[in-house]
Amino acid sequence: MVDVLEVVVAIVGVEKRRRVRSWLPIKSLIRFKCVSKSWYALISDPTFVAKHLHNVNSKILSSSSFIFGHMGATEGCSLLTIFGYDDDDNDRIRCSTEVLNFPIDPAKHIESLCYCDGIIFIGLSASNLTVEGVLFNPAIKESRVLPKPCFAGSFMEMGKGFGYDHRTNDYKVVTFGFVRHGHERRAEVYGMATDSWREIEMQIQTNGAFSGAEVYCEGVFYWRMADYNHMILSFDMSDEVFRRIPLPNNLQELAIDLDIELAVWNGSVAFFYFPGETEDPTLFVMNDRVDDARGSCYWVKHLTIGPFEGIARPWIFWKNDELLMVRKGTEGWLVSYNVRSKKIRGLPIQGERGRYFRFLYVGSLVSVQRRGQAQLQI
Repeated sequence: MVDVLEVVVAIVGVEKRRRVRSWLPIKSLIRFKCVSKSWYALISDPTFVAKHLHNVNSKILSSSSFIFGHMGATEGCSLLTIFGYDDDDNDRIRCSTEVLNFPIDPAKHIESLCYCDGIIFIGLSASNLTVEGVLFNPAIKESRVLPKPCFAGSFMEMGKGFGYDHRTNDYKVVTFGFVRHGHERRAEVYGMATDSWREIEMQIQTNGAFSGAEVYCEGVFYWRMADYNHMILSFDMSDEVFRRIPLPNNLQELAIDLDIELAVWNGSVAFFYFPGETEDPTLFVMNDRVDDARGSCYWVKHLTIGPFEGIARPWIFWKNDELLMVRKGTEGWLVSYNVRSKKIRGLPIQGERGRYFRFLYVGSLVSVQRRGQAQLQI
């Protein structure tokens, strides 16, 4: 059955057709590409791709999706799409799940997943301990295998990230760690436009390893580093500079096993702090104002959630005020919590929970095969 929007697009003029199509869901656009050469050319045009990406990132299109899975999984991950609340029952959330298969060798294991603009970077490990990478756009079924890094075979990786450089209009992968036997900190960057790696300066000498908490926001990648400094490490995709972001002063005095989960809330970097089973999680949001003299001024204590019964921990924001949380047990293990109304709604999700990988996802037309794309001027 043809969508109503597709009928509208078919009968309007060329200019209106371009504007209407940039609001269409990704699946409808992919079907349009098969209609004729002119439609294929229009939807593949870099300016149109950038306009559609702007729309989905601005949440003009409805529904929210995110991907979750387990470290080391070779069969792929799960794609959960939340459509909103049921019209007849405001306590029930409408959603669907599907398996998202990755184009990877089953003999290799997933070491890391990073996401930006509809593209997933898949970091893989093989039996020889070398780390390989694949860029994959699930919506248009395109993938690209990255060349071997500069330090392949002699590098102990501490962290890896993926994001967009708005200055050069390029997607980049960054990895950092130290050279074996010498313990010298090194870093390198892969650019999709050149399809090559190059070494960059590692200005920050972190003393610990990546803790498993990471997030990407507005051109900057963030890692929670598990060392005695209690800090978050950031990397600007445009400046290609690492920066050390201290945690609030009162948290820096705690033990090394500080339990922190990074998040993105209302377009800002945030983190949940878990004091323990007897206290409720607290959300700290990064302050735009930076004061090197006082580390606590990086963060503002925004809210404390709870108390809850049967809730393990917060998971990810799927809307500005809607937080997905993990429930103890396996049946119906996801709930949505509104931080303003304090209302909890269950999601009909069964099976194993995904603990290690989770990020918001939007389908995009951005190709991982082409060397470049247009940059939308807003």
